[in-house]
Amino acid sequence: MFDLIGADHRPRAACCYSSALSETELGGTTRALAGHILAADGDSSAWPGGQGVSPATDDHILATGRRSSAGLNWVTSLLDQLELEEPRIHVLSSRLIFHLLDALKDDAEVGARISLVEAARSKLAWLHDQARDSAEYARDLSISYERLGDLYASLGEPARALEHYQKDLAIREELRRRAPSSAEYARDLSISYMKLGDLQVRLGEPARALEHYQQALAIREELRRRAPDSAQYARDLVVSYHRLAGIHHQTGDRTLAGEFLGRCHDELRRMRATNTYLDPALARLLNRLDAASGQ
Repeated sequence: MFDLIGADHRPRAACCYSSALSETELGGTTRALAGHILAADGDSSAWPGGQGVSPATDDHILATGRRSSAGLNWVTSLLDQLELEEPRIHVLSSRLIFHLLDALKDDAEVGARISLVEAARSKLAWLHDQARDSAEYARDLSISYERLGDLYASLGEPARALEHYQKDLAIREELRRRAPSSAEYARDLSISYMKLGDLQVRLGEPARALEHYQQALAIREELRRRAPDSAQYARDLVVSYHRLAGIHHQTGDRTLAGEFLGRCHDELRRMRATNTYLDPALARLLNRLDAASGQ
């Protein structure tokens, strides 16, 4: 990928990034594209080591935290290469909103990340229009809206975040209607409800936040019953209980706040008793709840 960027060979770069790649290859090509966006200018010859830059040198590029609009435009232009067929456009768009966005999260400006995701969202929307029955296209489009909502929320633009979260929600509700037994679509929908709830807390709308938290909880309790050994579902349920405890505490209902905090504690203790993985945040929460209950 470094050589293709240096030679300004966009068709081949687009084909490369949308092809079947090993995990190592995908990581290397993603870092090359991230480095191009973050470089001081859009010319790879400006990188330390020139066009033959090594993956180790790329760490230096990422550490600078600088963004080139030329580099960003170069990367998003890969989506418009005429050589790409629909399946490759889908793969490329998905890799931009998953792998490349993740590679940029600590270094690129939020505006650059929004531009990246918006370019991918536009292509995913086009694909969705071409194949309305494709659940895969629809799900990735919903994720692009979710990512945009997250980015606008981080910018302190709740109205724009809400707009994108609502579009995400509409798609995920439709996907669940199509496949009510799908655990993946159910969990996706619960995440949408949680993000809307979190945003409405920030907007000072606790009643609407509570409604969305309750909708998420119903799904998460169902998923936990269906897969009692799932660490992911257990964690999701803990988060829901904790959010509901917080919103009831905020609205002055100490009884319900205590009830949901107790459910949260019980679920965490169940996870500990069954040796279910507790990430650092959950472990800290469990320790605090243990201490508060005198355990």
